[in-house]
Amino acid sequence: MLHLGYGVVIAFTGSGNRIYDYIQLLCFFLLAAFATVVWSLVDRRRTNYRQLNRWLRFYVRITLAGTMIGYGSYKVIQSQFPPPTLYRLLEPYGQSPPMTLLWTLMGASKSYNLLPALLK
Repeated sequence: MLHLGYGVVIAFTGSGNRIYDYIQLLCFFLLAAFATVVWSLVDRRRTNYRQLNRWLRFYVRITLAGTMIGYGSYKVIQSQFPPPTLYRLLEPYGQSPPMTLLWTLMGASKSYNLLPALLK
């Protein structure tokens, strides 16, 4: 359907920049657009959505707060960027992708690990 010319890799790489992620985002967008059209056609008579707006804003606030607290906690307790393992330190420099090098640097440096948590 998309005429990519190659297979889509589904394997987890730790990054959100895979073609699979972009296809998934496209599917979510199309599903949301379809749901919007159906909702608009079914509920044409309603003039406002005050109650729904309140609940949506509450849901978004709680979800955002939970995400930010979780993200900050991962930084403070050093679980997102753990200290580098011996295997990682013995890996040749040229065989490491840029993201791995960044995460190794962040895990090796306590100050770099805590600085994003303190700035948020």
